[in-house]
Amino acid sequence: MVVSAVHCMSSDSRLVVVVVVVVVVVVVVVVVVVVVEVAEVLVTAAAVVIVAVVEIKAAAVLLIIRTAAYRIGRVVSCTLRRL
Repeated sequence: MVVSAVHCMSSDSRLVVVVVVVVVVVVVVVVVVVVVEVAEVLVTAAAVVIVAVVEIKAAAVLLIIRTAAYRIGRVVSCTLRRL
């Protein structure tokens, strides 16, 4: 049915159909590429944020450990001086 419809078209109409199909395919490919690139950027940004949060939490834990060790050291030092 489509083949018979194409045979009935003039050459100008066929050219218009071919151009429209090519334009639609190019637009679809460009949209897919843009969506994939945006998704890649978002995933990379999310990974950077996750790494930053993990590093901040690790730094906070180390600060807590350092503070606790300092306080324990002061208590031990004062206790040893009294002995």
